[in-house]
Amino acid sequence: MGLGRGHISEMGSRVSLGEYFGWLDAVDERLSSRREATALLGRYAQPLAAAPTAPDARNILLDLEEAREAYETLEGEGLRAGQKLELEDICADCERAKPGQPRSFEVRGHGRAFKGTVAFDSSVQRYVIDSPELAESFHYVGQRPGSDLVSFLNRSQSFSILPESPKVIYADGSFFSPNIGTGSEFDEQRFQVGKVLEVHSRLDALSSEKGNHTTLLAAADGWHANTVFGWFDQNLDRILDDPTLVVCDDMGKESADFIALDRNENRIVMIHCKARDKRSGCSASALQEICGQAVKNCGTLNLFNPVRPPNTPKWHQKWSSDKVTGSVNSRIRKGGGRSRKSDDLGQRLWQRLENRIRDPNAEREVWLVLGSTLSKNVLEKALRSDDPLPEAIQATHLLQSTLASIGGSNARLKILCSP
Repeated sequence: MGLGRGHISEMGSRVSLGEYFGWLDAVDERLSSRREATALLGRYAQPLAAAPTAPDARNILLDLEEAREAYETLEGEGLRAGQKLELEDICADCERAKPGQPRSFEVRGHGRAFKGTVAFDSSVQRYVIDSPELAESFHYVGQRPGSDLVSFLNRSQSFSILPESPKVIYADGSFFSPNIGTGSEFDEQRFQVGKVLEVHSRLDALSSEKGNHTTLLAAADGWHANTVFGWFDQNLDRILDDPTLVVCDDMGKESADFIALDRNENRIVMIHCKARDKRSGCSASALQEICGQAVKNCGTLNLFNPVRPPNTPKWHQKWSSDKVTGSVNSRIRKGGGRSRKSDDLGQRLWQRLENRIRDPNAEREVWLVLGSTLSKNVLEKALRSDDPLPEAIQATHLLQSTLASIGGSNARLKILCSP
């Protein structure tokens, strides 16, 4: 059990103060014992006791999962006010500088570039980002006054960094040895991420997730075939083995893009889709977003207390998006009484899903369906190199962390990607 970078909560009956102190004593005794800790998570990353000898950043990957919900654009420098924070390229190599000096980097989004620097502060053992362009281009939109975007990223350490020291990564405010075999140390049999990659050649050419306003239009019966949504929708019987229920939950704060039950209703699957307009063999930027969404929403599959998708009251409505011309008549893509669009349709379908989730014998899976985002061959080739691209290391660490997080939720991860 690790309490350094997370928390555990469980609802139960109230206890007396004496019982609470007794529990604290038991926890202290257990944590102070000489019993060896579980080695499960050690397969993915081992925390380091101190900073590496060369902590200066050579690559940075921003984590905007929390910030996307809280920050919007301010007008100016080519930006239109009120746009949700969306940076497409958040993984950047840092320009070399003298040891201990800030290193420059550049991220992109909203049609422009944002420059910044990052430096390691040895006095507090943390990295500090400085970027007036990012700070002045986005503002906090929560109910209470909030800090600028850069202050938020620094306070929460919402980024991962590859330092100059090899085989080290900084994430969640700590240094780790990510246990990623590269070069001559790459072993396909020990490459855990490779075991959850399922290749589909068609995904390689799909650079749009849902469609657009010009050529990839939605229609009453479904999404355009040249989108990830359309490919999944048209092939769901094959890739899900003839499911009995498939619901599109995509809208606003969705739990997943699609939620499905297999043919025997003994397996529930949450499907998250992502595409990248610029083809990439291992886009850490795109993976950061979809992996964050998948981990955040995995609570829907909680055996004892499933988190009900907030969109269930709207499952009887049409699908539409302000980014796509056209609409899809039914969100119920398979089963569930597609013709019955009563207001309680979502409630009835959720009860059906929840009954399966609460069954301890049911299988739980989380799928990532990636168009033009990840190639198994490209990723493995990069890791076999004696000098792998930093973005390949960032992408692999992301996928390893996601695999561990979803596995900790008693679910299995599957990634559908390009060959």
